[in-house]
Amino acid sequence: MDNVKAKIKRVRRTLKDRKEPDRIPIHDFFWEEFLDRWTEEMGLPADTNIYEYYDMDMMVLTPIWDPILRPFKTVERTEHHIIYEDGFGATIKKLKDVSSYQYQDFKYKDLADLEKFDYDDPLDEARYSGSPNLISHGKVVGLPSFEESVKSNKNKFCLFGSILEGHEAIWRIHGSKETLMDLALYPGRMKKEVARVGDFMLKIAMKQLETDGIEGMVIWGDVAYKNGMMFSPAVWKEIFYPVLKKMCNEIKKYDIPIVYHGCGNSEAIFEDLIEAGIDAYHPMEVKAGMDVVKFKEKYKDKCAYLGNIDAENVLPGNLDALKEDLLHRLKAAVGGGYMPGSDHSVPGNISAENYDYFIRLIKKFGKYPLDI
Repeated sequence: MDNVKAKIKRVRRTLKDRKEPDRIPIHDFFWEEFLDRWTEEMGLPADTNIYEYYDMDMMVLTPIWDPILRPFKTVERTEHHIIYEDGFGATIKKLKDVSSYQYQDFKYKDLADLEKFDYDDPLDEARYSGSPNLISHGKVVGLPSFEESVKSNKNKFCLFGSILEGHEAIWRIHGSKETLMDLALYPGRMKKEVARVGDFMLKIAMKQLETDGIEGMVIWGDVAYKNGMMFSPAVWKEIFYPVLKKMCNEIKKYDIPIVYHGCGNSEAIFEDLIEAGIDAYHPMEVKAGMDVVKFKEKYKDKCAYLGNIDAENVLPGNLDALKEDLLHRLKAAVGGGYMPGSDHSVPGNISAENYDYFIRLIKKFGKYPLDI
């Protein structure tokens, strides 16, 4: 118990206080393809928990967010892929041994259908006691429930719950193309739908925060891509900002750190994200031009950061180059406020040797005061 208290204090001091703890907390996110490769190359049992193996500080858990509370419906299955319909009403194709998912169709892509759509109860106990589904290697895998995961890990890690913000939630129901078109053509109607799904997700957040052992919240919310925002900053401020602000206001009543996940380059709205109430930003994608050292110089201690280690080129590359890159990024950890990790999730192109070396580097050079 003393160990987990130290982890909670370490993570909180880094992300919420933006101050130096005893050492940099260790965290990351992983695709299943990497985990399979890691256990095989490390010579470990297939069910080895990587968080326990490296004694990581932070772990993020999810309940069942799906608006429609039901198991995945399999549409087609071959030896190479599975096509299924999820609880958002989306039809998705998942190739075997490939991390990404291909969204093929959406049940509620007509705006009128979206407006008539009824969300299942966000407080239904099945969301928290039931087994979330994961498509892994072309088959449906039942994961431990949110409640089981909290119970088995709350004495091991600083646990975060998670929800989706307005855009990340609405496009999964309505379709990405349809969402962008309707934001342009019917902004008033879309604002109401974004607010409605935001309230649904906020109730799921509040339910998680009633669970003993949850010490933070991640809000997943992609609103940008490699070259910038998916829509104008003005549209984001008018339609999506109020939902995020409301989420942060309510979550802050629990006095916990709030991490906002946003892929791509969203610097155009970064001041607004800070104003909305986020404490930390993830994943700082390198390929999108995000540089944690520059952000730390510009925004000082207004925000903390997670990620920013290039998972496409640096993590799988030369070990000396990996060390050089990490030591450069650790400049942002001076004074606190930065937790290095992959700039999204660790993919299968990274060897166990490289990742193991990466973690050992953080443990070696991440003790305060930093010597980089």
